[in-house]
Amino acid sequence: MKNLVQRLWSSTALPQSLDFWLKQFKVNFQFDTPTVKVLDKAIIGDAVKLVLKPSKKCHAFLAGQHIRLKVFIDGIGHERCYSIANLPSSKGVIELYIKVQGLVSNAIRHQVSIGDVLDVSQPFGDNHSKRFDGFVAGGIGITALWPLFLSAKKDNPDLVLLYLTRLESNESGLPKDNKEYVLFNEIRQSRAFTEGKVKILDGRTTLTNANELLNHFGDTSRLLSCGSEGFNQQVNEVVKKSDKQIYVEFESFKTAEPANISEEYAEHQIILTKSNQTLTVTNQSTLLESLLEAGLKPQYGCKQGICHQCTCRVAPSSLLNDNNKSIQLCTTVPNQSLEIEL
Repeated sequence: MKNLVQRLWSSTALPQSLDFWLKQFKVNFQFDTPTVKVLDKAIIGDAVKLVLKPSKKCHAFLAGQHIRLKVFIDGIGHERCYSIANLPSSKGVIELYIKVQGLVSNAIRHQVSIGDVLDVSQPFGDNHSKRFDGFVAGGIGITALWPLFLSAKKDNPDLVLLYLTRLESNESGLPKDNKEYVLFNEIRQSRAFTEGKVKILDGRTTLTNANELLNHFGDTSRLLSCGSEGFNQQVNEVVKKSDKQIYVEFESFKTAEPANISEEYAEHQIILTKSNQTLTVTNQSTLLESLLEAGLKPQYGCKQGICHQCTCRVAPSSLLNDNNKSIQLCTTVPNQSLEIEL
């Protein structure tokens, strides 16, 4: 009897089992996984603001870093990558501003409640410790640049942030895209804005006038621009046409093209050259989904084709013309047998 009780206890007291029950009782602790507890949630327009309390398993974050947030939809875990929108503080909270536009963000809007405990990754990404003389944010790119600007401004009070968005034509001074409202209002109420160190301009007119954009900075400046690929391309063109000696680094919100699922079912052999394994996969799911379903644990990140953490090389024997081809597991659906370096 004693042995039976011990076996039952050991089977239910495994870290994975305890993690499950801790989460059900909304305890912000897991044995193997960093977690956060939702302290506050606000919905404004098509944006969601979350205030999260990290567990002790979470490492401290730096301005400009990101986390992956995991939610379960119909019993399946989905992760997405979001920029941390606040500075580290004694409160120890993480703030996220999330645009509602897809499967996971809609689940966050409708399913996540105050008090819920969610799995997250450790903070990651470049905190841009280099010294910049100015920042240029396009649209929702302000989410990543705002905490960076506040952090850098402590060492450089003269730092300038240009926030380019699409403002209403009725002179209301508000952005047309209401996903920016929450952070927009915070910025307008900040001391940096009242002191003139933050300029909120209409991006459509500013990006067509090099002088209007670059006159806010000195002749020799080091800038960081954050926005969509199209926005950063426009900024780059403006800088190229200028006589000023300006160096610009770019951060783009780039999403890979969605994977194309074939209507005709097919199976392919995937050979993993580093682990010496062979799998049979179908053309109805991405390589990452197939690998995870097979119980393998390849490195991956956002599952959106943004962070590129799941990129790996295809073995030369699988290629006809390109001996250096890399693929992203999360966006690649196999249409032939492959050898990949995993």
